[in-house]
Amino acid sequence: MIDIVKWVLWFPIRETLRFFLLIVPYHYVYNIGNLLGTIAYYLLPLNRKIVMDEVNILMEGKLSNRELKYIAKETFRMMINNEIDGMLFEDFTPERIKEVTEFEGIENLDAALNKGKGAILILVHFGWHMHVIPALSLLGYKICQVGDFEPNVANERKGIIKNALIKKRLRNAEKLPMTFIKAQDFLRPLYNTLKENKIVIIAIDGPIGKDKKYFDFMNRKISLSTSPFRIASSTGAQILPLFNVRKEDQKHKIIIGDPLTDETEDVNIKNFLEILQKEFIRRPWNYALYIMYNRVRFAKIQGKPLFMEWDLKK
Repeated sequence: MIDIVKWVLWFPIRETLRFFLLIVPYHYVYNIGNLLGTIAYYLLPLNRKIVMDEVNILMEGKLSNRELKYIAKETFRMMINNEIDGMLFEDFTPERIKEVTEFEGIENLDAALNKGKGAILILVHFGWHMHVIPALSLLGYKICQVGDFEPNVANERKGIIKNALIKKRLRNAEKLPMTFIKAQDFLRPLYNTLKENKIVIIAIDGPIGKDKKYFDFMNRKISLSTSPFRIASSTGAQILPLFNVRKEDQKHKIIIGDPLTDETEDVNIKNFLEILQKEFIRRPWNYALYIMYNRVRFAKIQGKPLFMEWDLKK
């Protein structure tokens, strides 16, 4: 059902929104996304329940049912507005980026690049994480993204609608101002990017990736990759935590934290998770969406779970 909702956005609605943007400021599009997200909230009761249940576990049952419903509704609004931003990548300009984006900690990135060995920004799928690519690129930074727009997860079947969405997203993503390296590929281009004093962005909570371990996160154990720290140790590049927060008005706040410089990767991940916890408690819907996607995927294919306990419940 979620794929059908997204197909409607990407095909019948996309060009209408692009025309709409010719006459109104970009942030007005988010009002349309909020309306469609509210409709999706009511059309997808099973997904709504997953969001409420997962957030309730992380918040240790301290939220009321009304608060959980509010978080679920914001999750679906963010889901639609994420898709809208993804559809309209090619229409971003520096002016539009500034209209909908607030930056915090950009000086940390500049300081890392001033050392001349590149910078590694690590993130999780928090908010609309892909927004950081056009946002930083249009400010003049050279970006390399490591990941996979469509990971080849074992046992995962894709229908006609999902395949159409994947192809459309890939064509749109090709227009982004970045270099893209698939996570499964040989990573020599990544090392060359750092050698050229550019920025590498790596998501550490994806379904693929090497050196994955479970770490304590709130009252659960979350699966994260530690491979960026090994890349950093062999290149001298600094690692900085990166978050793209979707605020209540659906605009973005890009946060670049202080460099993670401890000698042990486990301590660095712990420090990263402390920031994630703070941001999650403040705006849970920013990560609830990714948790929901993973919970649905795990129910279908029984791969490596985002949270260890999902595997224990089988």
